[in-house]
Amino acid sequence: AFAYVKEKTTGRTFSPLLEWLEIPPYQRMSNRFKQVLSRKASRSTYQLGVEDIEDSFGFRICRQTLHTYVKQTCSGISCIGEPNPDHVILLADGTKVRNGKKTRHHEVRVLASYGKENDKVILAQEINKEWQEIAKDVDFEQYQVLVADGESGIKENLCKEHMRFHLCHLHAINDVSFYLWKNGCGRKEAKPYINRLEQLLYTLQNSTKKYWRDKDVMRLARRIRKTKKCVKELADLLIMKGLVEAGEFLQRHVNHLTTAAELAPTGLKVPWTTNGMERLMQEVGKRTKKKGMYWSEKGLQRILSMILKRYVLPKNRRTYIEIFTNNITEGIES
Repeated sequence: AFAYVKEKTTGRTFSPLLEWLEIPPYQRMSNRFKQVLSRKASRSTYQLGVEDIEDSFGFRICRQTLHTYVKQTCSGISCIGEPNPDHVILLADGTKVRNGKKTRHHEVRVLASYGKENDKVILAQEINKEWQEIAKDVDFEQYQVLVADGESGIKENLCKEHMRFHLCHLHAINDVSFYLWKNGCGRKEAKPYINRLEQLLYTLQNSTKKYWRDKDVMRLARRIRKTKKCVKELADLLIMKGLVEAGEFLQRHVNHLTTAAELAPTGLKVPWTTNGMERLMQEVGKRTKKKGMYWSEKGLQRILSMILKRYVLPKNRRTYIEIFTNNITEGIES
């Protein structure tokens, strides 16, 4: 039982210990402790969360109570950071999360800037918004390159006139594989075409890595020209074989596959893939894409805010205090 005292001047009765613990009247835990419990909901389901709470603290709450704590504590979280003036590269990606309605999926889209030390700052995170809407709230002036996949709307809305676009090599290979399958090309028949594309792209990557060691610009320029020529020949071959969609995809993006190599002589190290963003999307997927999960937009936003805020924080700062404050970090190493 807590001791209560009465303040003579005001007549207010209160418990000094409860006030020191920041536990409001008629409550049994502080807001900070509710944040500790809510953070567990960002790592696993609500059912597993309440089991973890019982194991950790020796008392049990129901799933609905934990959900209530999440609603109370997560409304003020923002994972959006202040632009880092040293960042000149943008990464963009999206993923789908089930919503249980006729539309079936929420579209989660994230835009982040990328620094020389592999540090990232989340510039925009939206649910069910098109890239065109997302671009309205971002100042693109300082950025030089956009690295993304071939999703419709990314290049058109996020890559401004003064910027270059680089198509993620892994997505390019996967997209060509998909179009070959769509055009009726079996796995065995498609394998030589995919192997050829992989050979061209990985050779270009190795040549660019060698450039960073020997600074031989002419050799790199020859490799870039040869890569473009061979990709065009592969595209023409696919079209001639009746695999039109795969061939036209390569024709559209032949100049976007070599952007990272072309910018190397300027001193800019552009990532070949969107692996940094894919890793972030894996964090989102681990929590939100389990079988039987269906999310409302508000519920998904609360969980996403916790996940993304935790992801961009350095490992030694991934505490509940850092997550639930509004002090957004600068670029953080992944």
